[in-house]
Amino acid sequence: MSLHCGFFVSNERAIVQVDGLETMGYSEVLDILHAESSVELSQVDLNSWVSALEGNPRVEKVSLQKKTGLIQIHIEEKKVAWLVQTAGRLYELDSELKIISIDDVRSKWIPILSGVFKINDNEIQGSSFLTLLQQVNNLFTMFPELKERISEINLAKDGNIYVYLHFPSRMIIQMGVYLSNLQSKKLYSSVAYLENSNSKAEFMDLSGEDAFFY
Repeated sequence: MSLHCGFFVSNERAIVQVDGLETMGYSEVLDILHAESSVELSQVDLNSWVSALEGNPRVEKVSLQKKTGLIQIHIEEKKVAWLVQTAGRLYELDSELKIISIDDVRSKWIPILSGVFKINDNEIQGSSFLTLLQQVNNLFTMFPELKERISEINLAKDGNIYVYLHFPSRMIIQMGVYLSNLQSKKLYSSVAYLENSNSKAEFMDLSGEDAFFY
């Protein structure tokens, strides 16, 4: 982090420049700082600017530099690792499962994990959520191609797991109560078959030894 002294004793004005933004907007950054696009340096405390920006849940790191007539802000945003839907709200989570946003999804396509999960402080918790997360992470590690074909993975109240496809066609797939390596392989093989044969189906049951679709 590059910081200069806190207050500048000067009537000089400077343009506020922001780079590194991916999902945040320039005006949003100015709102966080309670600043305009052009500021008087004597009114700027760069340390407080850093604190304000790093306090935003979307921000990972901040660096500030003062140049002639310019305050340059570089922001590194947190990467959204998961989308979770529970209790009618949609959450973006980072890799440490901290909540980045609520009902303000800006990330690129990421399958949604849905179910009845516990929310405590700034985290989604509970064994049911963490178990599902581990299974889904293993699924996408084994078969990353599925990530762009699945729109949602739902943990129902009865413990059954349902996968919602949006490609090659919209379909609901019942996986049973556990996404094992075997179940993951069955899912991949079934989706590959449907895609290669250009078959259309609305529902598939992979919870048993055999696969049924219609």
